Amino acid sequence: MLSWIIISSILGSHYCTIFWNPGDAFTATDLLEPGPKEVRNPNIVLAFRRIGLSENAGSGLRDVCNNWQQLGHVLPIIDNGKAGKTFQLILLNDTQPATEQVTEQVTEQVTEQVRRLLTVLHGETAATIEIMTRLELRHRPTFLYSYLNPAIENGLIEMTIPDKPRSSNQKYRLTSKGRKLIRKLSDAGSD
Repeated sequence: MLSWIIISSILGSHYCTIFWNPGDAFTATDLLEPGPKEVRNPNIVLAFRRIGLSENAGSGLRDVCNNWQQLGHVLPIIDNGKAGKTFQLILLNDTQPATEQVTEQVTEQVTEQVRRLLTVLHGETAATIEIMTRLELRHRPTFLYSYLNPAIENGLIEMTIPDKPRSSNQKYRLTSKGRKLIRKLSDAGSD
């Protein structure tokens, strides 16, 4: 009888690096919250330490995301696949070509947090506090880091006053790409 062992993997290409781990991690909201967590995979922790993206085992995911952005890269994609019992972190490189195919691949990997944000914004504009209330979130940094910034960076939502990002009158709305993704998700859900 054959016995399979599924181990973590790190895949790299010119366009991105993917850190994959079997088993689901914490809830999406808890992943980036401050505080130590159980070390799920010491080998991946060691890899992040060696490349200088994290120093803290168990709370290093937040460090990895912050340090990756400080290096000038886009926010990493976090895919915590509860259904498939997998966890994946995708670090996109700056040299990624801006083709429609790559854009579609990134859109396919939109996090659950961004999907929830798109759903509550569907067809209207809303201020930060309104969106947070609809999402039942109270922690503003989590909202900005896990929901709002990735949606903006992926071109799925936009500011109503882009020249004044910190305006007290700032609201957010779906872009055509965001509306297209919402339609795609609702069509997939009805199949």
